[in-house]
Amino acid sequence: MRKIILIALVISIPSLVFGQYKKEVGIMLGGASYLGEIGGKEKTRRDFVMDTKLSQTRTNEGIYFRYKVKPKIFVTGTFNHLIIRGADTLSLNPARNGRRLDFKNNIIELGVLGEYVFYQNNGMKGRGGRGSRGGGRGGSKRDFRAYVTGGIAWFHHNPKGTDANGDWVKLQPLGTEGQGTTGKAAKYKLSGFAIRLGAGASYTLNRTYRIGIELGWRTTFTDYLDDVSTVYVNPERFEKPAGDKTSASYLQKVYFYDKSDKRPDDDPNRSEVAANGKNYGYDAERAAKAGDEKAGEQKRGDDTHNDSYMLLQLKLGYVLKGKSKYYRSKSSYVSRSKYKKRRVRAKF
Repeated sequence: MRKIILIALVISIPSLVFGQYKKEVGIMLGGASYLGEIGGKEKTRRDFVMDTKLSQTRTNEGIYFRYKVKPKIFVTGTFNHLIIRGADTLSLNPARNGRRLDFKNNIIELGVLGEYVFYQNNGMKGRGGRGSRGGGRGGSKRDFRAYVTGGIAWFHHNPKGTDANGDWVKLQPLGTEGQGTTGKAAKYKLSGFAIRLGAGASYTLNRTYRIGIELGWRTTFTDYLDDVSTVYVNPERFEKPAGDKTSASYLQKVYFYDKSDKRPDDDPNRSEVAANGKNYGYDAERAAKAGDEKAGEQKRGDDTHNDSYMLLQLKLGYVLKGKSKYYRSKSSYVSRSKYKKRRVRAKF
């Protein structure tokens, strides 16, 4: 975390030295949600916001630095910390509800994006003002802008799930889908890149203070923000080399690998899908009949879609109006030149 902040500061130092009148710094506060395998509503996966659960929205906070390239074009750098979360028990989809997986993920994000202002009104006046440009005596300069944005982000994440005691446990080291075992993929990476798209609006007061709201969507290149993507593998893959099935490590892996509804069939609260047969976990009987280990692997996730997350943020900014050393030296030179000319004319 400290290294990331230091790198961000080093990158921003040169831009703070020159041409500060085009710059803005600020903070961002809001909520974060995600779209993936866990949770959701009554149907199977639906794209964008249609499948998000508002009850699982968690906090987001960050800072940003904004640079004006042209009157309607800006470049922005952002640093965000956010939490996303999901739980199958909150889903109205019977298959997901019976699976009963859950997760939370703390994400750190660095982003660079461009902004295009497609609507701008610089003629808004404050109280007591005369004229649209500066507000006149006692008035204030106000403007409204609406924009679209796009860019890239680098993020670091670390999904966790609850154990039988309700404690959060890191999931990536467990390899819940057999990652790292023979014939399976390596364990997924805990950092990656995302495509950023969004839209927002801002309101500026006295050319100095800016308040805005922005909705941003991140499409990642991983399907493991929630630790769920493919199939239930043969639990024999979780054994230690000595085959100790009573070890805490083995039991923990098996628990997180399959947390489906295992209440008795006559329990009225049991999931509808779980009560209709063996729909979760590894089907050893089917694998034995087929003579193929993969035949017993049942669906755990959907590896045809990567995970995404969304931020809705309130932005509070301060516009830096200072000018560069070059601008000040040039202005000073012009002032001295005019003063000398006036003195020469006065002698005559």
